[in-house]
Amino acid sequence: MIENIDLKIGMHVVMRKKHACGENDWLIIRYGADVKLECYKCKRQIMMERPKFLRNVKKILDNEKG
Repeated sequence: MIENIDLKIGMHVVMRKKHACGENDWLIIRYGADVKLECYKCKRQIMMERPKFLRNVKKILDNEKG
């Protein structure tokens, strides 16, 4: 579980589980009580509660995927 990390909008994160399209790279587009993520491959957006998000994050990268 990731804790005490300064997460910001626009950060690139890698989640433990893959999306239905096969990608596990996401872009944070909203961060508050809930977290809104956008899939890099298919551009679909999902929302999840912050505690669930923090449990499922595998890696946090500061910059956007190039």
